Amino acid sequence: MDANSPSHFMKTHRAFKTTGTAGFTLIEMLVVIVILGLLIAISAPGIDGILRSTRLSAAADDVRNFLSSAQQLAVAQNVEVEVRLYESVSGTAVDDTPRVRTLRTLVLRTSDIGVEGDYKPEGVALKLDDSMAISSETQLTSLLGRAFKSAGTNEEGRYVSFHFFPDGSTDLPSTQAWFLTILEAKHASQQNAPANFVTIQVHPTSGKLRTFRP
Repeated sequence: MDANSPSHFMKTHRAFKTTGTAGFTLIEMLVVIVILGLLIAISAPGIDGILRSTRLSAAADDVRNFLSSAQQLAVAQNVEVEVRLYESVSGTAVDDTPRVRTLRTLVLRTSDIGVEGDYKPEGVALKLDDSMAISSETQLTSLLGRAFKSAGTNEEGRYVSFHFFPDGSTDLPSTQAWFLTILEAKHASQQNAPANFVTIQVHPTSGKLRTFRP
C-alpha cells in the first residue's frame, strides 16, 4: 500500500490516536488514585473524631433518657424508684479496671395488703458500650461521692444509688450540685475533663435534668 495514500494515512492516524488516548487515561487514573489517597489520609482523623463524638452523644442521650424515664415512672405510678449506677469490667477492652457503665431501675412495691415490700428490678438495665463510661472522679461525677454498696450475687459489681419520689423530687441533699459525666472509658480516671464529654445534672429538689457539653 502506498505510504502516501489517504487510506494509509487514516490508519496510521487512528493507531496513533488510540495509543495516545490509552496512555493519557493511565496517567489520569494514577493521578486520581494519588489524589484520593491524599484526601483519605487527610480526612481520616476528622472522620474518626466525628465517629467518636457521635458514640459519646448517643451514650449521653441514653443515660439522660434512662434517668428521665425513671422519674416519669415514679410520678406516673406513684412509687419510689431507685436508680443504681453499677461498676462493671469491660468484656473487650484491655483495661480490666471496673468502670461505672451500667444503670438499673428498681421500684419499691407494696403488697396487696399495703405492706411495704422490697425494691424490685424494673425494665431492662442500660449498659453503655465498652468504649464509654461514667467518670469515676467525684469532681466530674458527684453522684459517686455517695457511699458504694455491695450488689447481690446475681447483679453487677458494687453500686451507688439515689431515689426519685412520686412528686418527681429526689433523696439527694440540696446542699450541693449532683451530676454525672459521660466520656470515653480511657478517660474515666482522669481528674480533669477531656476535650469531649457530656455532663448531666440532676436537680435534687425538682429532679429536673440538665445537659452540659463543651
